[in-house]
This record gives sequence, structure tokens and C-alpha cells, in this order.
Amino acid sequence: MKKIAQDFTAIKSVNFQNVRIAPVKNKHKDPWDLQNFDVSYSYTQTNKHNSLIANDQLDEHQASIGYTYGLKAKSIEPFKKLIPQKRKYYQLIRDFNFNLIPSDFNTINENSISNLEFKINKNAKLIFPEKFLLLHFDEKWIHADYIKSFTSIEPQSIFLFISFLEKLILKLELDIVISTGVINNKIIEFLKKDFLKLNDNIYKKNFLNNKIFLFDKLDIFQLETVIFKCHTIVTCHGAPTHIAGSLGKRIIDIVQVSDEHLKWTQHLNNYNYICRNEFSVLSKKILENLQK
Repeated sequence: MKKIAQDFTAIKSVNFQNVRIAPVKNKHKDPWDLQNFDVSYSYTQTNKHNSLIANDQLDEHQASIGYTYGLKAKSIEPFKKLIPQKRKYYQLIRDFNFNLIPSDFNTINENSISNLEFKINKNAKLIFPEKFLLLHFDEKWIHADYIKSFTSIEPQSIFLFISFLEKLILKLELDIVISTGVINNKIIEFLKKDFLKLNDNIYKKNFLNNKIFLFDKLDIFQLETVIFKCHTIVTCHGAPTHIAGSLGKRIIDIVQVSDEHLKWTQHLNNYNYICRNEFSVLSKKILENLQK
């Protein structure tokens, strides 16, 4: 039981830096000699697992080729004779120079492969889709469970919410993951009854060629893992917004009508916000802002 409950992280890495052919002593080197080139390679594998995640594996590869040649070539200075030396304000332009043959360069190639598996039961695992939309449906969507002075965005009916999920899939042609907060609500409870239960936390429903997953009551670390894997997150403003921002994810942030949130979000990239409105209006705006 103790082993199952552990949060485990293991990192393996291999590195080769500036591997090159040793130059032959007293031998003249030409610009095209292999001794002028060097190669570097690094590989890092990160494995994580906990009570919910069976395996979260990230393989990162980085390779580079470098070139260095100690060429004593004469620099070309195209403006030296055109601008007198006494014109000190033009000194930077006058001193501009370049070589026709490069003395060094470096090129880098990076590749990452990610694999995420969730525990279903003792003998089964759920391999997560590579690209999906994350809809964080927590208590901030339910008017009675959140700040009463805020505009209600609660779906007027369960079937209106399900219709919204179907429209998301039809537009994006992506799987959808719904994560929840810690407070139960009637919409999530209906979905749990309508979906296939895979384990205590995970539920699934097929729709056309895609799937809708429901992840119930994830802790903040499990939610961070799911955000890390998602393509886009739709969420009410809060911790998921800033986790997604730190991971460079595309964000659709639902906020109260105010500019107050802007001072906390100006540094975020791929960030869009929508002001709280009744669900029929809000859902249309979400669909308009989403991209494949």
C-alpha cells in the first residue's frame, strides 16, 4: 500500500559533449576537414508514477553539430573608406565588417516524446491521447458554490452542457478531458452515471471518433500533470491558469467583468480571456476562441 501511494520520480541521462576527431600535429587544416567539426548529444528520460498515474514518461533528445576553423582571413569593411574617421557618430557603421568564410557555427536539433498512462485497476492501464482539450469544471462554474456577486456561468441544464461538449469535439476533432474541483455538483454527478467508470477517479464516454474523459477530484500535482499534456485548457481564473501559463499552454481564461486579473496575466503567452456570462453566451464565445 505504501509503494502504491508514493509519488515517484526517476531521471536517467546520457551526455556526450564536443566529440571530435583529434587534429594531427603539424598538419595543415583545410576548411572542409572533419577535424573542424564536433558533435554533441544528450538524452534524458524522466519517469513518474503515483496513486493515479501508472506511468508518465518523457524522453528528451538533443543533438548538435559545431564547426570551428581558425581562419586568418581579411575582413571586408565596406564603409571604411566611405565614412571619414573623424565622424565619430558614424563609427559603428564605419567599423562594420564581415568574412566570406565562416569561422564557426552551431546547429541544434531537439525532440521530445511523451507517454502518459493512468491506472485503471491492478491489471489495466489507460494510455492517454497525445493531443486533447482540458476543460476544468470546478466549483467556480456553479453559482451556489462560488462568489454570489459574480455573474453566473452555470449551465441552465445538463443537456445544454452535454451539447456543448459535443460541439467542442465536432469543431476540434480532439478528445476532451474534464477535470473537477473538490465539491460535487449535479452536472458532474450526472456525467459519472452516464459515463463508463474505469476506476474511482476516471470515467469515459465515446462520441463519434473521439472520447470524453472525466477525471474526478484530482489533487494539484495530478492536475498539473494533466495540464502539462493538454493542447488547450478552458478554466475559470485561478491556479490552473497559472500552471498552464508556466507550461506554455494555450489558455482560455474565464474571468469576472474587471481588469483586475490583467495585472496577474500580462506575462502569459497564448492567453485569451472571456468575461463571465450566462452559459448559452459563454459557450458560444469559448467555441469561437478555440483553434485546432
